[in-house]
Amino acid sequence: MVARYPYLEILMKNRSFRSVLALCILLTVVVLSCKNSPPRCPEPPAGVSIGGPNIPYQFTATATDPEADSIAIRFSWGDGDTSAWSGFVPSGEAVTMSHTWSASGYYQVKAQAQDKKGRLTAWSRPLYLTIGEGILKWRYPETGFVLSSPASSPAVGPGGTIYIGEASIPRSHLLAINPDGTLKWCCQIDDFLGYAAPAIGADGTVYITGYNDGVYAVTPDGILKWKYEVEVGTIYSPPAIGADGTVYVASEDGCIYALNSEGAFKWRCQTGDAMLGPPAIGSDGTVYIDSDDWSHQAWYIYALNPDGTLKWRYETDGHVLTSPAIGSDGTLYFATSLCYLYALNPDGTLKWRYQADGEVHSSPAIGSDGTVYFGSEDHHLYALNPDGTLKWRYETEGDVHRSPAIGSDGTVYIGSEDGFLYALGPDGIWKWRYQTQGGIWTSPAIGADGTVYFVSEDGHLYAIQGSGPLADSPWPKFQHDNQNTGRVGGGRCAYGGLE
Repeated sequence: MVARYPYLEILMKNRSFRSVLALCILLTVVVLSCKNSPPRCPEPPAGVSIGGPNIPYQFTATATDPEADSIAIRFSWGDGDTSAWSGFVPSGEAVTMSHTWSASGYYQVKAQAQDKKGRLTAWSRPLYLTIGEGILKWRYPETGFVLSSPASSPAVGPGGTIYIGEASIPRSHLLAINPDGTLKWCCQIDDFLGYAAPAIGADGTVYITGYNDGVYAVTPDGILKWKYEVEVGTIYSPPAIGADGTVYVASEDGCIYALNSEGAFKWRCQTGDAMLGPPAIGSDGTVYIDSDDWSHQAWYIYALNPDGTLKWRYETDGHVLTSPAIGSDGTLYFATSLCYLYALNPDGTLKWRYQADGEVHSSPAIGSDGTVYFGSEDHHLYALNPDGTLKWRYETEGDVHRSPAIGSDGTVYIGSEDGFLYALGPDGIWKWRYQTQGGIWTSPAIGADGTVYFVSEDGHLYAIQGSGPLADSPWPKFQHDNQNTGRVGGGRCAYGGLE
């Protein structure tokens, strides 16, 4: 080859040229060995697609690098804000960040990656996010019907699992629904579950009552743990759960039963001829329960010590139709068949009473400022000041049978027989309403992400986006908390925190 190129032969005999050529070859090898490719573009971030304003949501993104370099990721939130870069993580490791949107609207969340040499990817394809209140997230089942009693209120447990009873004859089911609306598990109960709402213990055990056989305990993974049969009578109401795990249930035979967390009998107390409502438990362990004395045509609220002995009782003007609510000062609130909402002092003396224009089947809820909310069959939601005077009332288009739930921003959620879930501000001003195809007889629950859960007569469990989590108030919903413990200070799970 050199013979064909005489000039090259001359150059190759030159020592300086050979040195320069060797250096060029070496530099070429070094450059080629140092060539760096950018990471691969992340996939669209993973996270919610519907949310509420002023609630933080987490999103996750992953990217890989051709040279296995470490990677940092950042997010564009679609509202003009971009996150800081994350710390560097191994190629393929997920990065999670959270963001809060202050305004309702439609947003695109994207991710971008870079390696340690500063090579950037393009922005990922977006995750489309809707921020707003009153939006349907999902309903269960999507098609068909859940044969749940429309009066069975859901409970929300650790991790956001929703529990409802599916009532049918001769056997029913306790359903566990994932936060995305898919079925987690289904536990068969050989009983008719009827109107009872589930209650959740500190260890995640789910308790539910049946018309015929008594109390059922189901493990967090859907296995029947134990059942306890009452001697006689039907149980119409959910259990309450004490701070020590004691399970309290009231029966139509006029007895309240106390069971330990393993289903063993502790004590029972005969108060009258029938008990229809669930118990409520005060901060000192006092158990409050209604009782009818048919033989004397008398109706009472009982206060029992934790060992089942009588503390006091108060005679009312009619049947007690609601479970009690307990204020921050120990005031006991409940309603009767003659349209009165009562407020009793902790010693059982009358504080005040307020007469609505219709029967009150709605257990009261208490806001952070002491406002008492309840519904009536006169179609209204009432708000009373702590002294028992009327603050405001809001008229729906149907009877209001069940209890309101209060969000952290003071929003009051209430269902009506007209088929709407209403959201009202703490001043009684309408915010929005969501229509179902049947009357709403359930008391809502509010998840940690602001999702409002309720069951409609149309046979569906609904998940609607609200404005924030459950209020940290003395008694913000039916049976106090999302676990339906019916206890002051309840709702704290051993492995789930405060739900």
